[in-house]
Amino acid sequence: MTSTTTRFFAPALMGSVCIFVAMLLRLPAAGLATVLVALSASGAQGITHFLSAHTHVFASEKVAIGQESGSTFAQRTLDHYEAARYVKTYLPLDANLLFIGESRPFYFDRTALAPYPFHQHPLAGWIQEAQSPEQLRDRIRREGFTHVILNTREFKRLRERYGILTFNGPQSSLHDQLLKQLPQTMVTLFSKNSVYVLEVPSTP
Repeated sequence: MTSTTTRFFAPALMGSVCIFVAMLLRLPAAGLATVLVALSASGAQGITHFLSAHTHVFASEKVAIGQESGSTFAQRTLDHYEAARYVKTYLPLDANLLFIGESRPFYFDRTALAPYPFHQHPLAGWIQEAQSPEQLRDRIRREGFTHVILNTREFKRLRERYGILTFNGPQSSLHDQLLKQLPQTMVTLFSKNSVYVLEVPSTP
């Protein structure tokens, strides 16, 4: 629930609950009992539906009852978790990560820039200023980034849904090619589940 939703929805919800309780207190005993039974049945149905949906979407009930570790669950459900473990284990503590097609930096445990899909990715401007993928790579290095985290599958989804790093105008095909060729100018340290950990070379 977003902060904006909370700001407008919460007061209305609390007011509605207060009014509902006040109305219940005015009911005769038989009517109050009937309403409470109906609410209990509705609540039980809601809980059952929630648990069923939770199992279908997250399948994390084994973690809650101790039959599966949190790391095993994350490895099974998060495509970037293995890459995050590699970064946390092998990259230096002062590594600075630039995320492309990925906006979930939590498990990587390093300084990172992971623009939200609704925000402008700085790479868009750098691509328009570069004349070659090598120039683009050097710009990333000058901006202080030592590594790039690229999630190709998530990048495709975000580009189709939110239009991240899409270009218009007569130079759009050139810009797309620069973006496509960028990973070839860097060193691939790790790749799994369409997630790549790329090192930005300090020298050409």
